[in-house]
Amino acid sequence: MFLLAALPPVLAAAEMGTFGRVALGVLRFPGMVLFMAASLSILYHLGPDRPERHRFRWITWGSVAATVLWVIATGLLSIYFATLSGDSAGGTELLVTLTMLMIFLQVTSFCVLLGAEFDATRELLDRRDSDPVPPATPAPRDKARSALAAALIGAAIARTLRRQG
Repeated sequence: MFLLAALPPVLAAAEMGTFGRVALGVLRFPGMVLFMAASLSILYHLGPDRPERHRFRWITWGSVAATVLWVIATGLLSIYFATLSGDSAGGTELLVTLTMLMIFLQVTSFCVLLGAEFDATRELLDRRDSDPVPPATPAPRDKARSALAAALIGAAIARTLRRQG
């Protein structure tokens, strides 16, 4: 957030010329995206409570997915909020601003959780693929589910045949 909120006044006060100001102004958005992806990777590595630690990666598929979704959602929200900014009645600007902030935080948390779920699913699939010995017999609960599914499918087929015949 420093790159968005505090950097413009700092650039205005610094004497770096037009090229330097434009270059830093343009590079702050990719810097923010990279910082967000790296921060999410650290969060996704340290956050889960699991007995074994996996190899740390600076950029993971979940952090990339969450960052891309966050950038798109933030852009769409800013367009939406720009259309709403002139519609507030007198004295309700603070309430509208707080509501917009809460919506932005909700969307941000959704993107972060979706990226974490993506990373967890990829990690689970990688672990399954690397498991040398698959389980020989299904668990009893899996057998019960299979039997229940077969019974329900059989009952549905029988009911359909009775209606037709």
